[in-house]
Amino acid sequence: MMERKYLYTDWMMDFRCVGAECPKTCCGKWKIGLKEEEIEKYKELAQSHPFGEKILEALDEENGCMRQCDGRCVMLTEEGWCKIVQECGEEYLSGTCTTFPRMIQEFGDVLECTVEIVCPVVAEYLFRNKRIGFCLDEIDDGTEEVPEQIDVGLYDVLSLARSSLMDLFQEYDAGCNAGKVYVLFSAIQAIKEMHGKGELGRQEMQDWLAQWDEKNFAAVMGAVEPIMKREELKAVQILKLAQLLISSEALEYLLVDLDGIALKEDIIRWGGDLHGFKDKLHEFCHWRDERYALAMENYFVYALFREWIPHWLDMNRFGKTFFIRIVMWCIIQLCALSVWEEKGDVTVREYGMFVMGLERALSHSDPILDELARVLENEDSTAMILLYLV
Repeated sequence: MMERKYLYTDWMMDFRCVGAECPKTCCGKWKIGLKEEEIEKYKELAQSHPFGEKILEALDEENGCMRQCDGRCVMLTEEGWCKIVQECGEEYLSGTCTTFPRMIQEFGDVLECTVEIVCPVVAEYLFRNKRIGFCLDEIDDGTEEVPEQIDVGLYDVLSLARSSLMDLFQEYDAGCNAGKVYVLFSAIQAIKEMHGKGELGRQEMQDWLAQWDEKNFAAVMGAVEPIMKREELKAVQILKLAQLLISSEALEYLLVDLDGIALKEDIIRWGGDLHGFKDKLHEFCHWRDERYALAMENYFVYALFREWIPHWLDMNRFGKTFFIRIVMWCIIQLCALSVWEEKGDVTVREYGMFVMGLERALSHSDPILDELARVLENEDSTAMILLYLV
């Protein structure tokens, strides 16, 4: 037996599946994967429980999953409940159904745990005026497995940088968002350069982070504030990026899970009246910041916890997803603007659905990731976009 460290968000404690009340069940369109031992468990159940034969009929043993019908797991009732739970009890749910959308990443003896925002219930958490909390516990979880060896020094340095950046996002108010993003991307660049030179150590990281004290951060805000006030140029850059996404068809793929959002048509319409779009954008952003002050902060703090330390500590992948995060945040806001323009309001449920839909599309398609990366690489004013879109 051994003690392992569990680092987790308070979302882990908050999350409860709402079952049939879910506006976009994860039992639809998702492949419900099954392990060999789970398939064997269902075969054993069939010998003692009358519903076991129904479960066997639902199994796609060759592909290791549950069969689907009309994009839904065949074990899902019309009302949105799981037939297996109804007939046999929760103990017969697969591991996928039991744990999702919870996610665990292992780094040696540290397990980092959160819940993914592909679930609409979780996505709504972003729009609560409550900051994300973090907990660290040492738990004897009964395992005897020896943790996989990792570069402990590299993990320590990246963890140090991540904690400092999350503190930065949570210490300053929403009016500092441009400065926060500037520091975030400066950190990515600095870490890449230090790692490339073989100079990425704890002391070097501490020295770099020390420069972003209150005085220097105020100077950063002083530099970006005039840019943020250029509303017309901001509107031009947002529409330019949106039109690039339309021409590449990436936007169409991203919106596949968002019913009733005619964002492509809205972008074309907005492009025909730039002055009007600029005024709407300004008014909407003011309304949003008053109503959902912590939304962007929570979005990027979540992304830092979830994506800052790359799988297997592969530094070739370090930082790449954060450019895409900027684009995703922009599209979320354009979806919200579309609804706000029509109704004068965007509810927490609607905002959460925008996030959930885009996240699901992104998580299901490497080609979309590649296309978004290509759009950004070919954009010669990426640095300006990073400032304007926040």
